Amino acid sequence: MPATDRTLLGVSVGGMVALAVAGLLVPLRDVIDSANVALLLAVVVVMAAGFGGRLAGGVTALLAAVAFDFAHTQPYGSLKIANVEDLLAAALLCVVGLLAGELSDRLQRVRQRRSQLGELQRLRRVASRATSGDSSEDLTLQVGAELLECLGLRDCWYEPAPFLAELPRLEPDGSLSTRTYRWAAGGFELPRDGVSMPVWASGRLLGRFVLAPTAGTGVAIERRLVALALVDQLAVILTVRAA
Repeated sequence: MPATDRTLLGVSVGGMVALAVAGLLVPLRDVIDSANVALLLAVVVVMAAGFGGRLAGGVTALLAAVAFDFAHTQPYGSLKIANVEDLLAAALLCVVGLLAGELSDRLQRVRQRRSQLGELQRLRRVASRATSGDSSEDLTLQVGAELLECLGLRDCWYEPAPFLAELPRLEPDGSLSTRTYRWAAGGFELPRDGVSMPVWASGRLLGRFVLAPTAGTGVAIERRLVALALVDQLAVILTVRAA
């Protein structure tokens, strides 16, 4: 799921859950003291921050603090706080939200860097096998295997030109030569009937990779661009060998 969508979902769901928890605990004021209510709300704040990041954590924490102040601190039904401990609890809710959101954002950046490093390793593996003297056929199979994993495909194979049937193409900018898109978590799905990735060498169409996608699996633009880079890398290698 894109970061913006995660943030919006974290803000909306986290805020609603915080307000709902504070409201549902109102009849239990005589059973559960305000410190325990603040603790329960803090759990909601941390979960929202963990899912949606800094903004989701901050907004949820603010709504949780307001709901806690309004419904669980005296005088009830007012934003005034008479008890210093309750004031501290409300302030800590906001601090927890900001800290948890910051931590979540940093962890997300670490995961993104690891993912980018993994995609670069795909290009390195193909280049390494080319310099090791692998045949063109073996390199084509290696690129097919990298595409299979990179795009989360059900299957992937190479077809030499000419082709028996036309398929939607994955364009150089990562878009598709079709006007129909089916969205899923992580991006849009590749067409379920298959996608073509042409392989050009010295201005001549050598063949194409046929991508058979996994139904319900979205493919982010970053992964599509890595896939295109893999095919371009193979094309360059084949061009050099043909020279």
